Amino acid sequence: MNGFDLGTVSEVVVILAALFTFALWYDRKVTHVGTRGEGFIWLQVVLGVFVTLIAMGLLDWLLPWNAFFIGLLAFSVSGAPMSWGAYQRSVKRCAGQRRL
Repeated sequence: MNGFDLGTVSEVVVILAALFTFALWYDRKVTHVGTRGEGFIWLQVVLGVFVTLIAMGLLDWLLPWNAFFIGLLAFSVSGAPMSWGAYQRSVKRCAGQRRL
């Protein structure tokens, strides 16, 4: 099942697109929860990593790559929206503190 053809490429793209879409949605939920979820940040991280690991398992069936590269790809795709959202929340928080 580790053949690399056009069907495999489309399946990989669908998995990565679904992972990216989940990360965008999840970042919006984290932003919406805001400081109310302060004691549950660990749970937010666990859920995000869990979904990324599921995607890694699916990608492992399709790609003949080393696990390191599959993990790097999956965590880059799922982490980019979360990183950007954390940056935006930090900038917004700092701008609000400067006004005070």
